[in-house]
Amino acid sequence: MDDGGVSELFAMARDGSTPAKDLGGTFTDLAVGDDGKMRVTLYRPDVDAAIQTLTDGRVSTTTGDATTIPAGPARLDALALSDGALYTADDSSRRQGVLLRSGLSATPAGASTSTPARVLNYSAGLVHQTLAAAGGRVLVEQGTPYEPGHFQVYEDGKLVGTPLNYYDVSKVHVVDFDGEHVLVSDKTTASDGTLLLYTFASGHMERVPSGSALDGGAVYSSVRNGTTSSWWIRRTDLTTGTVTTAATVSCLPGDLQVRGSRILLTTSGAASTTSLLLKAGNSTGTTVDASVHTPILGKDVLYTFTKSSGGVTLNAQTLGGTATAAQPLFALPQKADSAAAERWAVDRDAPWAAWMDDAGVTHVTWAGVPTAVSAAAPTGFSPNSDGSADTWTPTWTYNRPVSWTLTLKSGTTQVRSISGTASDGTVEPVWNGTTQTGTAATDGAYTWTLTVRDTVTGRAAADVTGKVTPRRPVPAASITAPTVASSAATSAAVPVAWSAKTPGVKSYDVGWRAATRDSAGVWKLGPLQTWRTGTTATSAVFGKAGSPVQPVPGLTYRFYVRARDDASQTGPWSKAVTTGIPLDDRATALHYTGTWKSVAASSAWSGTERTSATKGAYVSYSADGTQLRIVATRKSSGGRFAVLVDEKTVGTVNTYAATTAYRQVVFTYTLGTTITTHKVQLRVLSGSTPGRSTVILDAIMVTR
Repeated sequence: MDDGGVSELFAMARDGSTPAKDLGGTFTDLAVGDDGKMRVTLYRPDVDAAIQTLTDGRVSTTTGDATTIPAGPARLDALALSDGALYTADDSSRRQGVLLRSGLSATPAGASTSTPARVLNYSAGLVHQTLAAAGGRVLVEQGTPYEPGHFQVYEDGKLVGTPLNYYDVSKVHVVDFDGEHVLVSDKTTASDGTLLLYTFASGHMERVPSGSALDGGAVYSSVRNGTTSSWWIRRTDLTTGTVTTAATVSCLPGDLQVRGSRILLTTSGAASTTSLLLKAGNSTGTTVDASVHTPILGKDVLYTFTKSSGGVTLNAQTLGGTATAAQPLFALPQKADSAAAERWAVDRDAPWAAWMDDAGVTHVTWAGVPTAVSAAAPTGFSPNSDGSADTWTPTWTYNRPVSWTLTLKSGTTQVRSISGTASDGTVEPVWNGTTQTGTAATDGAYTWTLTVRDTVTGRAAADVTGKVTPRRPVPAASITAPTVASSAATSAAVPVAWSAKTPGVKSYDVGWRAATRDSAGVWKLGPLQTWRTGTTATSAVFGKAGSPVQPVPGLTYRFYVRARDDASQTGPWSKAVTTGIPLDDRATALHYTGTWKSVAASSAWSGTERTSATKGAYVSYSADGTQLRIVATRKSSGGRFAVLVDEKTVGTVNTYAATTAYRQVVFTYTLGTTITTHKVQLRVLSGSTPGRSTVILDAIMVTR
């Protein structure tokens, strides 16, 4: 029924048992399908557009008998994608059109769209071929063949800025739109090789070179580098007017496309069928085949085209990561008629693509690959059943539901394969250090490869690979140092060395302790302190650069080491090695009686010695410790001396030697197992011969 230009639909049962009923809303395209069902495009206040099945005079409520836009008959030439949202325009039966928006998402069941929301009603006529979206804004082309047209930008259903007016917008081509500016081409620009750059906020218009592109609040254009054969890609900030050079290329650039730091030259050279993809600041790019259709640059994805048996196939190639192979998305649908635009669109800000089939149903597909937003893959573990790090449990978190396979190899031999799925994108394989047959895998390094595939689209992500090492023994190390510092040097510097006792050790921690006297006069061993942490060195000098303290004469230092291996294990601290810093012969704690002489000697401890050839001359010392060591020089004139502890002779030392030897530990005596005070005396004896009677004392060391 047509009442005053408005079509209304009434229906009644075939047998006339029910009166005619107004189905509500307006309609168009009444038809009977091959299944015998009557269908109509129906518009009601609560439904923007629907293909609806009619049954016995009623609107069918059966599942599948109704499909709302965007899976409905939206205009085939008014389809846009931006930042994960699908925009469709419909005006097929209205004087005033509507624009609908659906958010895109992916679930384990497949890609889906949210319930379409009405973004705006067109306030001035039907929508024409242009529909673009960017930055949360939409650009629509409005007007009729009988009235002036204009390009308008809307945000949240509200008009933004000043419309761009044209007498006949159907003859104007929108080249690029970034939400705030638009690049258009008309008959004037076609004749002088420029584009019109229009700013909606101010209504300002200017001409820019043809082939220009918009991105990030700037316009990019190619400019010849003087008279040379190279070309500049110039970036002009549209707020400040600052001009910078983004890249320099050695070919004649075609039209530009820009997304972030990437620039696409749609052709590279005259009559070229090859595009050039490069990054700002880098003039060396990657060639892209453009012989079938001009590639489209999106954020982290490049859309390319290949010929197939079904016509032309749209492919998506991920630019972020190591997966460089282009994967097919769908065959491009044919145009509805010669005047209509392509019935497909890609999202240049998010990995989505959409197309309409011959029935006017809109399909969306994800064009990206799963991306690991976080990862934690330990380099090793210790499957020794000690309750610590017995399994290797790496974690990768993807932004998609995925299936995964983890393969472990020793050389080229596969040892273990573990597979699973993760509906929330979290991949957490667990390896207990066994082979596929359940036997213990040999200790050592294994190569692992994680292969991930999107469970919705089947698209593979970039493989991730690395090394993991199981080590069952706890790492151990040993440490060495001279018992008395004077055995290695003439000053208070202790050479300390350490080494691994187990395989796979990668680094070491080195610590030290010292015994000191507290305020009550009691000798106590101090806490373990760090000297080196995670070092790969195997030696150092305590007392030189990088030491925490300067060793003090008369004190005893203990050194420890622990190992860290390639399985991320840290072993226990080793048994201590003890080094004493002896007291020089000039120390005030040494008391000399009789004839003694101080002699300089560069090879002696601290550079001096104390000599005596007088029988009965002695040196006394109050020793608090557990072990006594006497450091002296052996010479061909060396004489003898007796050692008394608590007035009891405990030994006699002969310092004769055919060859002079400095800083020799000539006597060692255990004072006890606990630190107590002892009176020590060194008394010069008569020489064994008249020429061997000189005692040369260098230092005394008491271990604590």
